[in-house]
Amino acid sequence: MCDVTKIKFTGKGYKIKKNTKSSVIMLFNRAHMTVFWWNNIIVKKLKKYKLYIKYTHYNQTAIRTILNLRSINIFTKKGLRQSRQIVYKKKGKK
Repeated sequence: MCDVTKIKFTGKGYKIKKNTKSSVIMLFNRAHMTVFWWNNIIVKKLKKYKLYIKYTHYNQTAIRTILNLRSINIFTKKGLRQSRQIVYKKKGKK
């Protein structure tokens, strides 16, 4: 059985490049680039800020590690999230 998830990301300078069939380079405003390697996962880049991932039930930890690379900032709403995940913005100091 294959599961499908879509990942959206927002943020200035965030980029995802598909390097080979089994690696993705993620640039998230860090000093070093993050390279993610996988087995039995299909990755497609739908748009500039959307990523389509098809995976098996055994590779759910891979999706969690991708989402934890850049978690959502509650003040600016920047980071990685799943496509239908609801994110609330927190107000700053008054």
